[in-house]
Amino acid sequence: MLIDNIEIICPAVYPKDAYSSAEVFGSMIWLWSKFDYYSETALGEASELILATITSKNFALFCQDGQPVGYVNWAWLDKDQAEKCKLKQLSYRQLIDCQEKGEDKQLWILSWFCLSEKSNHFTMYRLLNKVIFKGIKVHFSYHKSAEGSLSRFYTKQC
Repeated sequence: MLIDNIEIICPAVYPKDAYSSAEVFGSMIWLWSKFDYYSETALGEASELILATITSKNFALFCQDGQPVGYVNWAWLDKDQAEKCKLKQLSYRQLIDCQEKGEDKQLWILSWFCLSEKSNHFTMYRLLNKVIFKGIKVHFSYHKSAEGSLSRFYTKQC
């Protein structure tokens, strides 16, 4: 899907749009390499997590002029899973596996990767609100550090 010169690959929302899993994988690995915390992840672990994300189809990859600028992935959690997520009792890999949408489930953003230019953040935020998550209540958390101190939880109706 092309919107405002941004190519969006989002199989959960646009299942008929063709895309290359290999290109998505390469784009996501490249984005990980741009962030200090993630660039230190072992390639095997990064590959496992990114391949699981691609398999889940619960992601949106944003590219401009053929260059990836960011991606978001999410999971569908029931109340028990959401509580365990807040308490950090589920691993990131376990969260990725929560793929199935359902009436009793809430959408939780798991990761937000975006190159540092403010215009990229604004564009991704706008497209997520108006296109990808339109009409959906979205839950997410903010963790200030890798150790998890200062966790805050938010809900936004898109």
